[in-house]
Amino acid sequence: MGIESMRQYLGAVSIFGDPTAGMAVVAILGVDLALTLVHVAEEFRGRLWGYFGGIVGVQIPDTIGIPLFTVSLTLVLWAVAFAGIGGVAPTESYCLMALGALIGGRLSDGIFSHLRLRKKYAPNPGMKSTPYYFAEAALLAVLFSPGLWSHVFWAGAGFVIGFSFFYAILPVLHLFPRSHEPWEPGKPRPDWAD
Repeated sequence: MGIESMRQYLGAVSIFGDPTAGMAVVAILGVDLALTLVHVAEEFRGRLWGYFGGIVGVQIPDTIGIPLFTVSLTLVLWAVAFAGIGGVAPTESYCLMALGALIGGRLSDGIFSHLRLRKKYAPNPGMKSTPYYFAEAALLAVLFSPGLWSHVFWAGAGFVIGFSFFYAILPVLHLFPRSHEPWEPGKPRPDWAD
């Protein structure tokens, strides 16, 4: 999809009028992609897979953690952003579903991966950029409100998918057999989880 069709999509589903839509799509998409990269880089430096593994008592090796929690997550979030913000999907409904997933995912990631865990299990990787996730989710909801409301079923389904994804990470890790005693809340991160 070229910039012309992206501009038309953004002009149709956002608060931007047609003349400003081209610049807006580039700016919004660029900020989103950069924010994802910054957040995932923070989580990589803090070895998020070791952090989550420590909480549930499952040692996740780097050979699994890096591809899943860093590379795959980045690529998936970028693809969802291109579909939801840039309009790169087969139909407008799917684009708004992707946008709903992006908004739900940002909120859920911030709540379940960071805010709810930060006091019990510190330091929390990715905490510095988490407020920007919330700000972006609110901004996207406002900027794309016309499209979200006109495709409320698709956007709502996407929101549920995105929100459920990050909500499910720790419960899914609990399904794996423990390899160690879980990290005790308020204590330093166990050596085996570093």
